[in-house]
Amino acid sequence: MKKTKKGITLIALAITIIILIILAAIAISLVSGENGLFDKAKTTNYNNALSELYDRSYTEISYLIIPDRVNKRNDFKIEDLYESKGFTTYYEIRDGYIWDKNRNIELIKKEEFENKIRERFKQEGKESAKPLVNAITNEDTKISGSRRNRCRNICKYTEVHSIELL
Repeated sequence: MKKTKKGITLIALAITIIILIILAAIAISLVSGENGLFDKAKTTNYNNALSELYDRSYTEISYLIIPDRVNKRNDFKIEDLYESKGFTTYYEIRDGYIWDKNRNIELIKKEEFENKIRERFKQEGKESAKPLVNAITNEDTKISGSRRNRCRNICKYTEVHSIELL
């Protein structure tokens, strides 16, 4: 009768354990290393929060300027944005910095934020760094279409006036 050995050798077991340790070390460094998943997630979270701040602020400024445009006034101040419900619902100002209330993170210095908002208006062709709002009212009556191209679209035009960020 021939005797057969069943099981694994001690060397095979040691090699398997070494391979598992190497794989665990690689996985840990990918997750928590200097450029790991946690750092990337934190950076992405900050960038998303900052983008939301700019988008919400730009929308809120446009909303706040509409009554001024309709009444042909130029009364908007950046402090109006900071006091608006659209801003205070999501953000607060602490020690000269804008904080995201939901994420509880410091986003940007208030002065830097104001400069970037003005810069954004300049980049969009508003040379004086004034946000432009095209208020649609019942007074807008100029309607035109293009016959040359046999275009069936009707375009509604309004005068564009600017409101200055003070």
